[in-house]
Amino acid sequence: MFRILPKHRVLYLSPLLAVLFALLGSAPLTVSGAVRDGSIRAETWTETAEERAESAGRAETYYGSYKLQTFDSVRHHTSFEFNAVAARWDATLLENSDVLLFLRTSRDNRGWSPWSTVEPENDAASNTGTNFGNLLIKRGAYMQYRVQLTAPARGKLPDVSSISFTFIDSREGPETRGAASGVAYAAEIGPRVISRTQWGAEEQLRFDGNGRETWGRQYTRPTKAIIHETVTLNHDPNPAATVRAIYYYHAVTRGWGDIGYNFLVDEQGRIYEGRAGGENVVGGHARCFNWGTIGIAALGEYNSARPSLAMIRAIEDILVWKFRANKINPYGHGVLGSYASRDIPNIAAHVDLDGMCGNSHQDPGKNLYSQFPSIRRNVARRLAGVTGTAGPVVDRPAPSAPARGGVKEPSYTVRTGGLGLSLRSKPGMNGQIIAVLGDGIVVQEITSPIDGWVKSVYQGKTGYLWHEYLLERRAAVPPPARRAPGRLRPGASAVIRGTPGALNLRQGPGMESPVVAKMWEGLGVTITGPAQSGWYPVVYTDGSGKELTGWTWGKYLKPGASRGRQAAGTAMLAGTLGIPAWNWRRRRRDQMT
Repeated sequence: MFRILPKHRVLYLSPLLAVLFALLGSAPLTVSGAVRDGSIRAETWTETAEERAESAGRAETYYGSYKLQTFDSVRHHTSFEFNAVAARWDATLLENSDVLLFLRTSRDNRGWSPWSTVEPENDAASNTGTNFGNLLIKRGAYMQYRVQLTAPARGKLPDVSSISFTFIDSREGPETRGAASGVAYAAEIGPRVISRTQWGAEEQLRFDGNGRETWGRQYTRPTKAIIHETVTLNHDPNPAATVRAIYYYHAVTRGWGDIGYNFLVDEQGRIYEGRAGGENVVGGHARCFNWGTIGIAALGEYNSARPSLAMIRAIEDILVWKFRANKINPYGHGVLGSYASRDIPNIAAHVDLDGMCGNSHQDPGKNLYSQFPSIRRNVARRLAGVTGTAGPVVDRPAPSAPARGGVKEPSYTVRTGGLGLSLRSKPGMNGQIIAVLGDGIVVQEITSPIDGWVKSVYQGKTGYLWHEYLLERRAAVPPPARRAPGRLRPGASAVIRGTPGALNLRQGPGMESPVVAKMWEGLGVTITGPAQSGWYPVVYTDGSGKELTGWTWGKYLKPGASRGRQAAGTAMLAGTLGIPAWNWRRRRRDQMT
Protein backbone atom coordinates (compact mmCIF):
# COMPACT_ATOMS: atom_id res chain seq x y z
CA MET A 1 0.00 0.00 0.00
CA PHE A 2 2.82 2.37 0.83
CA ARG A 3 5.90 1.40 -1.14
CA ILE A 4 9.11 3.38 -1.65
CA LEU A 5 11.58 2.82 -4.45
CA PRO A 6 15.21 1.98 -3.51
CA LYS A 7 17.58 4.79 -2.70
CA HIS A 8 20.02 5.83 -5.44
CA ARG A 9 23.64 6.75 -5.06
CA VAL A 10 24.31 10.48 -4.60
CA LEU A 11 26.60 11.79 -7.33
CA TYR A 12 28.88 14.81 -7.34
CA LEU A 13 28.96 16.21 -10.84
CA SER A 14 29.84 19.30 -12.77
CA PRO A 15 26.86 21.63 -13.28
CA LEU A 16 26.44 20.74 -16.98
CA LEU A 17 26.37 17.00 -16.36
CA ALA A 18 24.11 17.50 -13.35
CA VAL A 19 21.55 19.26 -15.52
CA LEU A 20 21.72 16.46 -18.10
CA PHE A 21 21.15 13.71 -15.53
CA ALA A 22 18.35 15.65 -13.86
CA LEU A 23 16.55 16.14 -17.18
CA LEU A 24 16.86 12.42 -17.97
CA GLY A 25 15.16 11.54 -14.68
CA SER A 26 18.35 10.11 -13.24
CA ALA A 27 19.42 9.33 -9.73
CA PRO A 28 19.47 11.86 -6.91
CA LEU A 29 22.45 14.15 -7.24
CA THR A 30 24.32 17.04 -5.75
CA VAL A 31 25.24 19.94 -8.02
CA SER A 32 28.39 21.78 -7.12
CA GLY A 33 31.00 23.91 -8.85
CA ALA A 34 32.14 27.43 -8.24
CA VAL A 35 30.97 30.27 -10.43
CA ARG A 36 31.73 33.91 -10.09
CA ASP A 37 28.57 34.90 -8.23
CA GLY A 38 28.30 31.83 -6.03
CA SER A 39 27.19 28.21 -6.36
CA ILE A 40 23.88 26.43 -5.89
CA ARG A 41 24.11 23.04 -4.23
CA ALA A 42 21.35 20.46 -4.56
CA GLU A 43 20.75 16.90 -3.47
CA THR A 44 17.84 14.55 -4.06
CA TRP A 45 16.93 11.83 -1.56
CA THR A 46 14.64 8.83 -2.02
CA GLU A 47 13.94 6.63 0.97
CA THR A 48 15.18 3.01 0.87
CA ALA A 49 13.08 0.01 1.76
CA GLU A 50 15.13 -0.38 4.95
CA GLU A 51 14.49 3.21 5.96
CA ARG A 52 10.84 2.75 5.10
CA ALA A 53 10.64 -0.23 7.44
CA GLU A 54 11.79 2.04 10.26
CA SER A 55 9.02 4.57 9.57
CA ALA A 56 6.26 4.91 12.13
CA GLY A 57 2.95 3.80 10.67
CA ARG A 58 -0.27 4.36 12.55
CA ALA A 59 -3.48 2.36 12.58
CA GLU A 60 -6.31 3.42 10.32
CA THR A 61 -8.50 6.08 11.91
CA TYR A 62 -12.12 6.59 10.90
CA TYR A 63 -13.82 9.98 10.58
CA GLY A 64 -17.45 9.51 9.67
CA SER A 65 -17.58 8.06 6.16
CA TYR A 66 -13.80 8.37 5.62
CA LYS A 67 -10.69 6.66 6.95
CA LEU A 68 -7.15 7.97 7.30
CA GLN A 69 -3.75 6.37 7.81
CA THR A 70 -0.59 8.31 8.71
CA PHE A 71 3.08 7.44 8.19
CA ASP A 72 6.05 9.40 9.59
CA SER A 73 9.37 8.91 7.83
CA VAL A 74 12.79 8.51 9.36
CA ARG A 75 14.66 11.74 10.04
CA HIS A 76 16.90 12.28 7.04
CA HIS A 77 20.26 14.06 7.46
CA THR A 78 21.45 15.92 4.35
CA SER A 79 25.08 16.38 3.39
CA PHE A 80 24.81 20.18 3.67
CA GLU A 81 22.52 22.77 5.21
CA PHE A 82 19.71 23.72 2.81
CA ASN A 83 17.34 26.67 2.57
CA ALA A 84 14.71 25.22 0.21
CA VAL A 85 13.14 21.81 -0.37
CA ALA A 86 10.80 20.40 -3.03
CA ALA A 87 8.94 17.08 -3.07
CA ARG A 88 8.01 14.66 -5.83
CA TRP A 89 5.78 11.61 -5.35
CA ASP A 90 4.18 8.93 -7.51
CA ALA A 91 0.74 7.78 -6.46
CA THR A 92 -2.11 5.56 -7.59
CA LEU A 93 -5.43 6.98 -6.45
CA LEU A 94 -8.83 5.33 -6.44
CA GLU A 95 -12.18 7.10 -6.40
CA ASN A 96 -12.44 9.79 -3.68
CA SER A 97 -9.01 8.92 -2.24
CA ASP A 98 -6.16 11.37 -1.70
CA VAL A 99 -2.56 11.70 -0.56
CA LEU A 100 -1.63 14.49 1.85
CA LEU A 101 2.05 15.30 2.36
CA PHE A 102 3.73 17.34 5.11
CA LEU A 103 7.32 17.99 6.12
CA ARG A 104 9.33 19.63 8.87
CA THR A 105 13.00 20.57 9.17
CA SER A 106 15.67 20.97 11.82
CA ARG A 107 19.20 22.35 11.90
CA ASP A 108 20.37 20.15 14.80
CA ASN A 109 17.90 17.20 14.99
CA ARG A 110 16.54 18.59 18.26
CA GLY A 111 14.51 21.72 17.61
CA TRP A 112 12.05 21.14 14.77
CA SER A 113 9.97 23.52 12.68
CA PRO A 114 6.17 23.12 12.60
CA TRP A 115 4.79 20.74 9.99
CA SER A 116 4.30 22.46 6.61
CA THR A 117 1.79 21.27 4.04
CA VAL A 118 3.27 20.32 0.68
CA GLU A 119 0.78 21.59 -1.88
CA PRO A 120 0.67 19.81 -5.24
CA GLU A 121 2.21 22.20 -7.77
CA ASN A 122 -0.26 21.60 -10.59
CA ASP A 123 -3.55 20.76 -8.92
CA ALA A 124 -5.69 21.26 -5.86
CA ALA A 125 -5.13 17.61 -4.88
CA SER A 126 -2.77 14.74 -5.69
CA ASN A 127 -3.20 12.89 -8.99
CA THR A 128 -2.54 9.38 -10.12
CA GLY A 129 0.96 9.47 -11.55
CA THR A 130 3.78 11.90 -10.78
CA ASN A 131 3.13 14.91 -8.56
CA PHE A 132 5.45 17.83 -7.82
CA GLY A 133 5.05 19.81 -4.60
CA ASN A 134 5.43 23.54 -4.23
CA LEU A 135 8.90 24.81 -3.33
CA LEU A 136 9.16 25.36 0.42
CA ILE A 137 11.67 27.89 1.78
CA LYS A 138 12.77 26.08 4.93
CA ARG A 139 16.24 25.96 6.44
CA GLY A 140 17.84 22.92 8.01
CA ALA A 141 20.17 19.95 7.79
CA TYR A 142 17.49 17.40 8.75
CA MET A 143 14.09 16.69 7.25
CA GLN A 144 11.19 14.42 8.14
CA TYR A 145 8.04 13.93 6.11
CA ARG A 146 4.57 12.74 7.02
CA VAL A 147 2.16 11.21 4.53
CA GLN A 148 -1.55 10.78 5.17
CA LEU A 149 -3.66 8.50 3.00
CA THR A 150 -7.43 9.09 2.90
CA ALA A 151 -10.25 7.10 1.31
CA PRO A 152 -13.92 6.24 1.87
CA ALA A 153 -14.41 4.03 4.93
CA ARG A 154 -15.16 0.96 2.80
CA GLY A 155 -12.73 1.86 0.03
CA LYS A 156 -9.09 1.13 -0.59
CA LEU A 157 -6.39 3.57 0.47
CA PRO A 158 -4.24 5.09 -2.28
CA ASP A 159 -0.83 3.63 -3.11
CA VAL A 160 2.33 5.77 -2.95
CA SER A 161 5.14 4.03 -4.81
CA SER A 162 7.85 6.69 -4.45
CA ILE A 163 8.57 9.91 -2.60
CA SER A 164 11.73 11.94 -3.17
CA PHE A 165 12.91 15.34 -1.97
CA THR A 166 15.31 17.80 -3.57
CA PHE A 167 17.24 19.93 -1.07
CA ILE A 168 18.63 23.22 -2.38
CA ASP A 169 21.23 25.54 -0.87
CA SER A 170 21.05 28.82 -2.78
CA ARG A 171 22.31 31.10 -0.01
CA GLU A 172 25.75 31.63 -1.52
CA GLY A 173 25.50 34.49 -3.99
CA PRO A 174 24.64 38.17 -4.22
CA GLU A 175 22.17 39.60 -1.71
CA THR A 176 19.75 42.34 -2.72
CA ARG A 177 18.67 43.09 0.84
CA GLY A 178 18.99 46.84 1.28
CA ALA A 179 19.46 47.47 -2.44
CA ALA A 180 17.31 50.37 -3.59
CA SER A 181 17.20 49.55 -7.27
CA GLY A 182 18.55 47.41 -10.03
CA VAL A 183 19.91 48.36 -13.40
CA ALA A 184 18.15 49.86 -16.39
CA TYR A 185 16.47 47.01 -18.24
CA ALA A 186 15.80 48.89 -21.46
CA ALA A 187 16.48 52.24 -23.07
CA GLU A 188 12.82 53.25 -22.79
CA ILE A 189 11.52 54.76 -19.57
CA GLY A 190 10.77 51.98 -17.14
CA PRO A 191 11.39 50.71 -13.61
CA ARG A 192 14.74 49.59 -12.30
CA VAL A 193 15.26 45.83 -12.61
CA ILE A 194 17.76 43.61 -10.79
CA SER A 195 19.43 41.66 -13.59
CA ARG A 196 20.08 37.92 -13.62
CA THR A 197 23.77 38.62 -13.06
CA GLN A 198 22.97 40.76 -10.04
CA TRP A 199 20.78 38.16 -8.34
CA GLY A 200 23.26 35.39 -9.17
CA ALA A 201 21.74 33.24 -11.91
CA GLU A 202 24.02 30.32 -12.85
CA GLU A 203 23.46 30.42 -16.60
CA GLN A 204 24.87 26.93 -17.20
CA LEU A 205 21.70 25.48 -15.65
CA ARG A 206 19.81 26.54 -18.79
CA PHE A 207 21.83 24.20 -21.03
CA ASP A 208 21.95 20.45 -21.59
CA GLY A 209 25.06 18.32 -21.83
CA ASN A 210 25.50 19.27 -25.51
CA GLY A 211 25.49 22.99 -24.77
CA ARG A 212 21.98 23.56 -26.13
CA GLU A 213 19.30 25.48 -24.26
CA THR A 214 16.90 23.05 -22.61
CA TRP A 215 13.97 25.31 -23.52
CA GLY A 216 14.94 27.39 -26.53
CA ARG A 217 14.07 31.07 -26.42
CA GLN A 218 11.05 32.30 -28.37
CA TYR A 219 9.71 35.81 -28.84
CA THR A 220 6.35 37.42 -29.38
CA ARG A 221 4.68 40.73 -28.62
CA PRO A 222 2.68 40.43 -25.39
CA THR A 223 -0.98 41.39 -25.19
CA LYS A 224 -1.66 40.47 -21.55
CA ALA A 225 -0.02 40.04 -18.17
CA ILE A 226 -0.65 37.17 -15.75
CA ILE A 227 0.14 37.73 -12.08
CA HIS A 228 1.20 34.86 -9.82
CA GLU A 229 2.48 34.36 -6.30
CA THR A 230 5.33 31.99 -5.43
CA VAL A 231 3.80 30.70 -2.16
CA THR A 232 7.18 31.08 -0.49
CA LEU A 233 8.33 32.88 2.65
CA ASN A 234 6.82 36.22 3.70
CA HIS A 235 9.21 38.79 5.23
CA ASP A 236 12.00 36.93 3.44
CA PRO A 237 15.42 37.88 4.87
CA ASN A 238 17.16 36.99 1.57
CA PRO A 239 14.80 37.23 -1.41
CA ALA A 240 17.67 36.87 -3.91
CA ALA A 241 18.43 33.42 -2.47
CA THR A 242 14.74 32.54 -2.88
CA VAL A 243 14.85 33.67 -6.52
CA ARG A 244 17.90 31.44 -7.06
CA ALA A 245 16.10 28.50 -5.42
CA ILE A 246 13.05 29.03 -7.65
CA TYR A 247 15.39 29.20 -10.64
CA TYR A 248 16.98 25.85 -9.79
CA TYR A 249 13.60 24.26 -9.05
CA HIS A 250 12.13 25.41 -12.38
CA ALA A 251 15.23 24.89 -14.51
CA VAL A 252 16.48 21.55 -13.15
CA THR A 253 13.96 19.86 -10.86
CA ARG A 254 11.02 20.57 -13.16
CA GLY A 255 13.15 20.38 -16.31
CA TRP A 256 11.97 23.70 -17.75
CA GLY A 257 15.48 24.96 -18.49
CA ASP A 258 14.94 28.35 -16.83
CA ILE A 259 12.84 30.25 -14.36
CA GLY A 260 9.24 30.36 -15.55
CA TYR A 261 8.34 33.98 -14.79
CA ASN A 262 9.38 37.03 -16.78
CA PHE A 263 9.65 39.15 -13.62
CA LEU A 264 9.55 38.60 -9.85
CA VAL A 265 8.78 41.24 -7.22
CA ASP A 266 9.66 41.17 -3.52
CA GLU A 267 7.99 42.88 -0.57
CA GLN A 268 10.43 45.80 -0.72
CA GLY A 269 9.31 46.56 -4.27
CA ARG A 270 12.50 45.25 -5.90
CA ILE A 271 11.98 43.81 -9.38
CA TYR A 272 14.04 40.81 -10.53
CA GLU A 273 14.65 39.83 -14.13
CA GLY A 274 13.19 36.38 -14.69
CA ARG A 275 13.45 34.30 -17.82
CA ALA A 276 16.58 34.92 -19.88
CA GLY A 277 16.28 36.46 -23.31
CA GLY A 278 15.41 40.10 -22.82
CA GLU A 279 12.54 42.00 -24.40
CA ASN A 280 9.37 40.01 -25.23
CA VAL A 281 10.86 36.59 -24.48
CA VAL A 282 8.17 33.95 -23.95
CA GLY A 283 8.04 32.65 -20.38
CA GLY A 284 6.93 29.34 -18.91
CA HIS A 285 4.49 30.35 -16.20
CA ALA A 286 0.99 29.29 -17.33
CA ARG A 287 0.24 26.23 -19.45
CA CYS A 288 -1.29 27.24 -22.84
CA PHE A 289 -1.09 30.92 -21.81
CA ASN A 290 2.67 31.56 -22.07
CA TRP A 291 2.61 32.81 -25.66
CA GLY A 292 1.59 36.47 -25.68
CA THR A 293 1.65 37.07 -21.92
CA ILE A 294 4.02 38.58 -19.36
CA GLY A 295 4.42 36.45 -16.24
CA ILE A 296 4.86 38.47 -13.02
CA ALA A 297 5.34 36.64 -9.71
CA ALA A 298 4.92 38.15 -6.25
CA LEU A 299 7.38 36.54 -3.81
CA GLY A 300 5.42 35.25 -0.82
CA GLU A 301 1.95 33.98 0.05
CA TYR A 302 -1.04 36.34 0.22
CA ASN A 303 -4.03 34.39 1.45
CA SER A 304 -3.05 35.16 5.05
CA ALA A 305 -0.57 38.04 4.59
CA ARG A 306 -1.19 41.36 2.87
CA PRO A 307 1.01 42.51 -0.02
CA SER A 308 3.07 45.60 0.76
CA LEU A 309 2.42 48.92 -0.92
CA ALA A 310 5.93 48.71 -2.36
CA MET A 311 5.13 45.37 -3.97
CA ILE A 312 1.85 46.64 -5.45
CA ARG A 313 3.57 49.73 -6.86
CA ALA A 314 6.37 47.64 -8.38
CA ILE A 315 3.81 45.41 -10.12
CA GLU A 316 2.11 48.53 -11.44
CA ASP A 317 5.50 49.87 -12.60
CA ILE A 318 6.06 46.75 -14.72
CA LEU A 319 2.55 46.91 -16.15
CA VAL A 320 2.80 50.60 -17.06
CA TRP A 321 6.18 50.02 -18.69
CA LYS A 322 5.12 47.02 -20.76
CA PHE A 323 1.58 48.14 -21.52
CA ARG A 324 2.86 51.49 -22.81
CA ALA A 325 5.49 49.81 -24.99
CA ASN A 326 3.00 47.33 -26.45
CA LYS A 327 -0.11 49.55 -26.48
CA ILE A 328 -2.15 47.27 -24.22
CA ASN A 329 -5.43 48.41 -22.65
CA PRO A 330 -5.37 47.67 -18.89
CA TYR A 331 -9.18 47.47 -18.89
CA GLY A 332 -9.29 45.27 -22.01
CA HIS A 333 -10.00 41.57 -22.26
CA GLY A 334 -10.24 38.85 -24.88
CA VAL A 335 -8.79 35.54 -26.00
CA LEU A 336 -5.17 34.83 -26.91
CA GLY A 337 -5.99 32.41 -29.71
CA SER A 338 -7.41 29.00 -30.48
CA TYR A 339 -4.82 27.44 -28.18
CA ALA A 340 -6.10 29.54 -25.25
CA SER A 341 -9.71 30.29 -26.04
CA ARG A 342 -10.90 31.65 -22.69
CA ASP A 343 -11.85 35.32 -22.54
CA ILE A 344 -9.58 36.74 -19.81
CA PRO A 345 -8.68 40.31 -18.79
CA ASN A 346 -5.47 41.91 -20.01
CA ILE A 347 -4.35 42.11 -16.38
CA ALA A 348 -5.21 38.60 -15.26
CA ALA A 349 -4.47 36.34 -12.31
CA HIS A 350 -3.25 32.77 -12.54
CA VAL A 351 -6.52 31.66 -10.94
CA ASP A 352 -8.43 33.17 -13.90
CA LEU A 353 -7.07 30.27 -15.99
CA ASP A 354 -8.52 27.63 -13.68
CA GLY A 355 -9.89 24.69 -15.68
CA MET A 356 -8.05 25.52 -18.92
CA CYS A 357 -5.26 23.22 -20.20
CA GLY A 358 -4.89 21.58 -16.80
CA ASN A 359 -4.42 24.87 -14.93
CA SER A 360 -5.91 24.59 -11.45
CA HIS A 361 -3.74 26.99 -9.46
CA GLN A 362 -5.54 29.24 -7.01
CA ASP A 363 -2.94 32.02 -6.90
CA PRO A 364 -2.48 34.78 -6.15
CA GLY A 365 -4.06 34.76 -2.69
CA LYS A 366 -7.20 36.72 -1.91
CA ASN A 367 -5.35 39.68 -0.36
CA LEU A 368 -3.42 40.29 -3.58
CA TYR A 369 -6.25 39.33 -5.93
CA SER A 370 -8.53 41.87 -4.24
CA GLN A 371 -6.12 44.62 -5.35
CA PHE A 372 -6.61 43.93 -9.07
CA PRO A 373 -9.35 46.57 -9.61
CA SER A 374 -7.16 49.30 -8.10
CA ILE A 375 -4.10 48.02 -10.01
CA ARG A 376 -6.02 48.31 -13.29
CA ARG A 377 -7.23 51.82 -12.41
CA ASN A 378 -3.77 53.01 -11.37
CA VAL A 379 -2.14 51.62 -14.50
CA ALA A 380 -4.80 53.29 -16.66
CA ARG A 381 -4.32 56.66 -14.91
CA ARG A 382 -0.56 56.53 -15.33
CA LEU A 383 -0.83 55.56 -18.99
CA ALA A 384 -3.16 58.52 -19.45
CA GLY A 385 -0.72 61.18 -18.35
CA VAL A 386 2.12 60.06 -16.08
CA THR A 387 5.53 58.77 -17.12
CA GLY A 388 8.52 57.35 -15.31
CA THR A 389 8.93 54.95 -12.43
CA ALA A 390 7.23 55.02 -9.05
CA GLY A 391 10.02 53.17 -7.29
CA PRO A 392 11.40 54.37 -3.96
CA VAL A 393 14.67 55.59 -5.51
CA VAL A 394 14.65 57.73 -8.64
CA ASP A 395 18.08 58.38 -10.03
CA ARG A 396 16.98 60.05 -13.23
CA PRO A 397 14.21 62.65 -13.71
CA ALA A 398 11.09 61.69 -15.56
CA PRO A 399 9.81 63.94 -18.36
CA SER A 400 7.96 67.00 -17.20
CA ALA A 401 4.41 66.40 -16.09
CA PRO A 402 1.58 67.69 -18.28
CA ALA A 403 0.71 71.34 -17.73
CA ARG A 404 -1.98 71.87 -15.12
CA GLY A 405 -3.43 74.92 -16.82
CA GLY A 406 -2.62 77.30 -13.98
CA VAL A 407 -4.44 75.23 -11.37
CA LYS A 408 -2.99 75.66 -7.89
CA GLU A 409 -0.75 72.77 -6.84
CA PRO A 410 -2.28 70.48 -4.21
CA SER A 411 -1.45 70.51 -0.53
CA TYR A 412 -0.84 67.43 1.61
CA THR A 413 -1.05 66.29 5.22
CA VAL A 414 1.78 64.14 6.58
CA ARG A 415 0.63 60.67 7.68
CA THR A 416 3.35 58.23 8.84
CA GLY A 417 1.82 56.51 11.85
CA GLY A 418 4.13 58.40 14.20
CA LEU A 419 7.38 57.63 12.39
CA GLY A 420 8.04 61.09 10.97
CA LEU A 421 8.69 61.95 7.30
CA SER A 422 12.15 63.04 6.14
CA LEU A 423 12.53 66.16 4.02
CA ARG A 424 15.55 65.48 1.82
CA SER A 425 17.86 67.85 -0.01
CA LYS A 426 17.36 66.01 -3.29
CA PRO A 427 14.99 63.32 -4.59
CA GLY A 428 16.23 59.90 -3.60
CA MET A 429 17.17 58.01 -0.45
CA ASN A 430 20.72 59.34 -0.75
CA GLY A 431 19.51 62.91 -0.29
CA GLN A 432 20.54 64.57 2.99
CA ILE A 433 17.80 64.79 5.63
CA ILE A 434 17.28 68.49 6.31
CA ALA A 435 14.12 68.19 8.43
CA VAL A 436 11.70 65.63 9.82
CA LEU A 437 7.98 66.39 9.59
CA GLY A 438 5.55 65.02 12.14
CA ASP A 439 2.06 63.72 11.45
CA GLY A 440 -0.55 66.38 10.78
CA ILE A 441 1.82 68.94 9.25
CA VAL A 442 0.41 70.46 6.06
CA VAL A 443 2.74 71.12 3.13
CA GLN A 444 2.22 72.75 -0.27
CA GLU A 445 3.58 71.10 -3.40
CA ILE A 446 5.94 72.96 -5.75
CA THR A 447 5.76 71.91 -9.39
CA SER A 448 8.53 69.39 -10.03
CA PRO A 449 9.15 66.77 -12.75
CA ILE A 450 10.65 64.24 -10.35
CA ASP A 451 8.33 61.25 -10.30
CA GLY A 452 7.55 59.91 -6.82
CA TRP A 453 8.95 62.81 -4.83
CA VAL A 454 6.94 65.86 -3.81
CA LYS A 455 8.93 69.09 -3.78
CA SER A 456 7.92 71.39 -0.94
CA VAL A 457 9.05 74.05 1.55
CA TYR A 458 9.03 73.53 5.33
CA GLN A 459 10.24 76.18 7.78
CA GLY A 460 12.09 77.94 4.98
CA LYS A 461 13.83 74.77 3.79
CA THR A 462 13.13 73.48 0.29
CA GLY A 463 13.38 69.73 -0.20
CA TYR A 464 11.67 66.54 -1.30
CA LEU A 465 9.17 64.26 0.47
CA TRP A 466 8.29 60.69 -0.51
CA HIS A 467 4.67 60.74 -1.73
CA GLU A 468 3.51 57.51 -0.04
CA TYR A 469 3.15 59.26 3.33
CA LEU A 470 1.30 62.32 2.07
CA LEU A 471 -2.47 62.49 2.11
CA GLU A 472 -3.87 64.96 -0.40
CA ARG A 473 -6.07 67.67 1.08
CA ARG A 474 -9.11 68.44 -1.02
CA ALA A 475 -11.18 71.58 -1.04
CA ALA A 476 -14.61 71.26 0.49
CA VAL A 477 -17.25 70.53 -2.12
CA PRO A 478 -21.00 70.47 -1.77
CA PRO A 479 -22.48 67.01 -1.31
CA PRO A 480 -23.42 65.42 -4.63
CA ALA A 481 -26.99 65.60 -5.68
CA ARG A 482 -28.93 62.44 -4.97
CA ARG A 483 -29.35 60.22 -7.96
CA ALA A 484 -32.76 60.22 -9.44
CA PRO A 485 -34.42 56.83 -9.03
CA GLY A 486 -34.55 54.57 -12.03
CA ARG A 487 -31.08 55.25 -13.45
CA LEU A 488 -30.65 51.51 -14.03
CA ARG A 489 -33.88 51.31 -15.94
CA PRO A 490 -34.37 49.29 -19.13
CA GLY A 491 -32.28 50.64 -22.00
CA ALA A 492 -29.74 52.37 -19.71
CA SER A 493 -25.98 51.78 -19.91
CA ALA A 494 -24.00 50.68 -16.86
CA VAL A 495 -20.36 50.00 -16.01
CA ILE A 496 -19.04 47.11 -13.89
CA ARG A 497 -17.33 48.63 -10.83
CA GLY A 498 -16.04 47.42 -7.46
CA THR A 499 -15.63 43.70 -8.17
CA PRO A 500 -12.53 41.67 -7.24
CA GLY A 501 -11.88 41.48 -10.99
CA ALA A 502 -14.93 39.97 -12.67
CA LEU A 503 -18.71 39.79 -12.30
CA ASN A 504 -20.66 36.66 -13.21
CA LEU A 505 -23.30 36.79 -15.93
CA ARG A 506 -25.89 34.12 -15.04
CA GLN A 507 -28.72 32.47 -16.92
CA GLY A 508 -31.29 33.58 -14.38
CA PRO A 509 -31.78 35.95 -11.41
CA GLY A 510 -30.12 34.04 -8.58
CA MET A 511 -26.91 32.47 -7.29
CA GLU A 512 -28.22 29.02 -8.19
CA SER A 513 -28.35 29.88 -11.91
CA PRO A 514 -25.44 28.65 -14.10
CA VAL A 515 -22.71 31.13 -15.06
CA VAL A 516 -22.81 32.19 -18.71
CA ALA A 517 -19.60 34.27 -18.73
CA LYS A 518 -17.32 36.46 -16.62
CA MET A 519 -17.72 40.21 -17.21
CA TRP A 520 -14.55 42.15 -16.43
CA GLU A 521 -14.12 45.20 -14.24
CA GLY A 522 -14.53 48.50 -16.11
CA LEU A 523 -16.56 47.15 -19.03
CA GLY A 524 -20.13 48.06 -19.88
CA VAL A 525 -23.52 46.38 -20.14
CA THR A 526 -26.99 47.44 -21.27
CA ILE A 527 -29.98 46.95 -18.97
CA THR A 528 -32.71 45.08 -20.88
CA GLY A 529 -35.54 44.91 -18.35
CA PRO A 530 -36.73 45.57 -14.80
CA ALA A 531 -34.78 44.25 -11.82
CA GLN A 532 -35.86 41.25 -9.78
CA SER A 533 -34.72 41.24 -6.13
CA GLY A 534 -31.52 43.12 -6.97
CA TRP A 535 -30.74 41.14 -10.15
CA TYR A 536 -30.71 42.94 -13.51
CA PRO A 537 -31.18 41.47 -17.00
CA VAL A 538 -28.35 42.72 -19.23
CA VAL A 539 -26.63 42.39 -22.59
CA TYR A 540 -22.83 42.04 -22.50
CA THR A 541 -20.36 41.92 -25.41
CA ASP A 542 -17.39 39.61 -24.87
CA GLY A 543 -13.86 39.98 -26.24
CA SER A 544 -14.73 38.31 -29.55
CA GLY A 545 -17.63 40.71 -30.19
CA LYS A 546 -20.32 38.16 -29.33
CA GLU A 547 -23.37 39.50 -27.49
CA LEU A 548 -24.39 37.53 -24.41
CA THR A 549 -27.60 37.95 -22.42
CA GLY A 550 -28.26 37.03 -18.82
CA TRP A 551 -28.68 38.34 -15.30
CA THR A 552 -26.19 39.95 -12.94
CA TRP A 553 -26.11 41.38 -9.42
CA GLY A 554 -26.91 45.10 -9.42
CA LYS A 555 -24.55 46.05 -6.58
CA TYR A 556 -21.64 46.15 -9.02
CA LEU A 557 -23.41 48.11 -11.78
CA LYS A 558 -22.84 51.86 -11.90
CA PRO A 559 -24.83 54.10 -14.24
CA GLY A 560 -22.89 55.40 -17.24
CA ALA A 561 -21.16 54.26 -20.42
CA SER A 562 -17.96 52.23 -20.37
CA ARG A 563 -14.76 54.06 -21.33
CA GLY A 564 -13.08 52.21 -24.12
CA ARG A 565 -14.51 48.71 -24.51
CA GLN A 566 -11.68 47.14 -26.47
CA ALA A 567 -10.34 43.76 -27.34
CA ALA A 568 -7.05 42.51 -26.00
CA GLY A 569 -3.89 44.20 -27.18
CA THR A 570 -5.37 47.51 -28.33
CA ALA A 571 -4.17 50.91 -27.23
CA MET A 572 -5.69 53.09 -24.55
CA LEU A 573 -3.65 56.28 -24.43
CA ALA A 574 -4.28 59.75 -23.12
CA GLY A 575 -6.45 61.76 -25.46
CA THR A 576 -7.65 58.78 -27.52
CA LEU A 577 -10.28 57.44 -25.17
CA GLY A 578 -10.71 60.36 -22.85
CA ILE A 579 -9.01 58.92 -19.77
CA PRO A 580 -8.48 61.72 -17.27
CA ALA A 581 -4.96 62.58 -16.15
CA TRP A 582 -5.48 61.78 -12.46
CA ASN A 583 -3.14 62.98 -9.80
CA TRP A 584 -1.04 59.82 -9.46
CA ARG A 585 0.37 60.87 -6.10
CA ARG A 586 -2.95 60.33 -4.36
CA ARG A 587 -2.33 58.07 -1.39
CA ARG A 588 -3.96 54.65 -1.73
CA ARG A 589 -3.34 53.11 1.66
CA ASP A 590 -7.08 52.96 2.37
CA GLN A 591 -7.38 50.50 -0.51
CA MET A 592 -4.89 48.16 1.16
CA THR A 593 -6.78 47.72 4.41
